[in-house]
Amino acid sequence: MPIYDYRCESCAVIFEQFLSTSQVKEYESGYPCPQCSSLCKKESVYAVSSKFGGESGNSGFHDVDYPTLDKAVGRDSAKRWAKISEDQSVRNKIRKENNTNSITMTDKGFEPTTQSDLDRRSNAFSKLK
Repeated sequence: MPIYDYRCESCAVIFEQFLSTSQVKEYESGYPCPQCSSLCKKESVYAVSSKFGGESGNSGFHDVDYPTLDKAVGRDSAKRWAKISEDQSVRNKIRKENNTNSITMTDKGFEPTTQSDLDRRSNAFSKLK
């Protein structure tokens, strides 16, 4: 529920009030002052709370509701970093063995870049200009 700040212009009292969604429309013109009962104007909304779950039966937490799906961020990050490190090692080995910094990813994996690869890239870039 939102928390609204109200200020009474008659008696200068400042107060906050929790209002449900249905009450927001009801008190749109103002909320009665707890001291003098005059209508107070809304100053601001400064917090909103959340409710997880509901009619669908879900708890609102992905791991609980969908335990077999792997959509949580970082769940398999160790595997991803291992693959990145492995690929980097392979690329570094190819660079060192062939005395080149230019490598190409092919269907077979990483390979040193050939002159035909460089020519093909050059032609592709020249067409973009």
